[in-house]
Amino acid sequence: MIGVSVVIPFFRQKVWLKHALDSVYAQTYDSIEIIVVNDGSKENIDDIIAIYTDVRFYRIDNSGPGSARNYGIEKAQGKYIAFLDSDDLWLPEKLITQVNFMEKHGYLWSHTNYSRFIGENTKSTLKVKCDIQGEILPGMFLYNPIGTPCVMIMHSVLLDNNELRFSERLRVGEDSYFWFKLAELYPLGYLDEYLTLVRMRGTNAASLAYTQLKSKAETVDFIKSNKNWFSKKHHYLLVLLGFYLCKVGFTCLEAIARYLKLSDSAKEIIAKLFYALPYTYLKVISQILYR
Repeated sequence: MIGVSVVIPFFRQKVWLKHALDSVYAQTYDSIEIIVVNDGSKENIDDIIAIYTDVRFYRIDNSGPGSARNYGIEKAQGKYIAFLDSDDLWLPEKLITQVNFMEKHGYLWSHTNYSRFIGENTKSTLKVKCDIQGEILPGMFLYNPIGTPCVMIMHSVLLDNNELRFSERLRVGEDSYFWFKLAELYPLGYLDEYLTLVRMRGTNAASLAYTQLKSKAETVDFIKSNKNWFSKKHHYLLVLLGFYLCKVGFTCLEAIARYLKLSDSAKEIIAKLFYALPYTYLKVISQILYR
């Protein structure tokens, strides 16, 4: 049986896809299958397909990273599934270290720390400690450092429950939706090692106020439908208020943008103003309630 299925969605920058694939080939763990899902990219990657002949390449209509990863899950055959974005990299010992960790402790899903780098400079990195583990709900609404390329999941868990998938409705926060559903059922394992390099390009969703505001605005109804995750009513209300502020801010932003016909860069500037209050509020609430 294959040990780990590696699922890589691809949309742009095929040179980075090659680097991502090379980092998988450099793994010290050798029971791997690699699945690349081309999410309707306009780039021709026939040359890459010709080089990496044992990689399983698929192409779908552009549907977003959630759909591409879900497609990869359906094609996977490994005992575990790990996700790598096409612009990110793994250190050589990533898979073997995480597999051994999960086997030893019996976790059904786990994650690690990661390091950020800018552009092509992998020598200069900023370490991001992702110390969240165990029963992580409802605290992860306020503190969610889980990086998708850091996650590994037991494949059988996903086979047994078709609802455990990335959101295909959301283009931002599709991974957080998946973690919420997993966390509802299983404790999260945390491996305190830096095994992934995440590329910062200036357009990463996590760094944009507009996308963060939009993602949290779309999470309001999700929180309302899962209030049972909160053991105390006032915790639920305090968290809901922060996300509701994002929803109000995003609604106002969209109205202003339509009226003034704002460019994306202008919307991002205004989004920072609207996001400042709920961001600060949620940070404070996080420290009070769950940290």
